[in-house]
Amino acid sequence: MKANKGFIFSTDALLAVAIVALFVASFSFFSASSADGPYLLLLLEKQADDLLIVLDKSGTLETLDANLIAQSMNNTLEKPLAWNIEIDYYNYSTKFESVSNLSFGGDYGNAKRVAVAERDFLVFENATGTDRKPIKYYGKARLKLWAE
Repeated sequence: MKANKGFIFSTDALLAVAIVALFVASFSFFSASSADGPYLLLLLEKQADDLLIVLDKSGTLETLDANLIAQSMNNTLEKPLAWNIEIDYYNYSTKFESVSNLSFGGDYGNAKRVAVAERDFLVFENATGTDRKPIKYYGKARLKLWAE
């Protein structure tokens, strides 16, 4: 009779361990197979916003040079991230008139989640003999960032 009690207790413990192992395995499978974490889009938005700030503060957006902007983007971003940027430059005399439009980068049509950041910036003209620099252009940059 005592041998039966030990066998039943061992079987019960083994069954409990098997159920816990099955639960842990299914939990890790479903969490690993989820497409993206819940904070991926927020992280991409923050990175896109920070990248536009860096491009603006370094004066890269002011250059109107697509190659320089693309080189700065590629040097700054990590490999699995892709980007697309649209930059519109306007001049104001009596009304805002479009001066130049740039659009380059990857195609985000197949991306699952795309983070978008926007930044307005000013391009100043080099003034000679005065401390004040007149505004030459007004610019608006839209950066789309996604994980490939």
